[in-house]
Amino acid sequence: MKFKVLFISLFICLCIIANAQKEQLAPESIDSAYWTIQKNTFRINLTFPALTLGDIPEGTGILTGIYEWSQKRNFSLVSKLGFNSYDDYQKSFLNNNFYVKRFLNKFSYQAYASVEQRYYFNFNRRIRKAKPILNNSGTYFGFEVRYLSNAYISPNDNSFYTPLPGLKFYYNIGHQVQKNNYFINFHFGIQSNLESITNGIGIGYVF
Repeated sequence: MKFKVLFISLFICLCIIANAQKEQLAPESIDSAYWTIQKNTFRINLTFPALTLGDIPEGTGILTGIYEWSQKRNFSLVSKLGFNSYDDYQKSFLNNNFYVKRFLNKFSYQAYASVEQRYYFNFNRRIRKAKPILNNSGTYFGFEVRYLSNAYISPNDNSFYTPLPGLKFYYNIGHQVQKNNYFINFHFGIQSNLESITNGIGIGYVF
């Protein structure tokens, strides 16, 4: 509980500081840039997690459909629906006092759904540097509520580890950039109870 209160307080302070330090720009320059942010944005995204905390991976690949609703300047609500996939193999076994490599493919997946409240804190800086903020291209803080289903595990793979099903809460920082109909994003987050992390580099298509 102590760590949870600490992270919530830190998240709020960072948002306040970032908002207080942004420079004032001419209203017409801000308004013209904000016209490039659509109210409703639909994407499909494939994310590849890079880091693992402990022995339980976040996934080999995470495929999601994404809907982002721009509420007002600097804020949006993002919902995702898709699945996590996991792929692994047993590396070796002992045979006549020698370790022999044996590749045993294992596969699993979990259904995935989440809702994330985002605050984009560097839009004015990007406008000042003539960088696009097309469809919320920028850096953000986020608070995410995520749900994972029970895992499907391929037969005879009881030793395969996947995240426990249920609700999870994450504090995230991330960045996304759109060019034409394509976008790239990356994020890093910490679960509210500090049991796991979320991270990854993703590529996607905007409809």
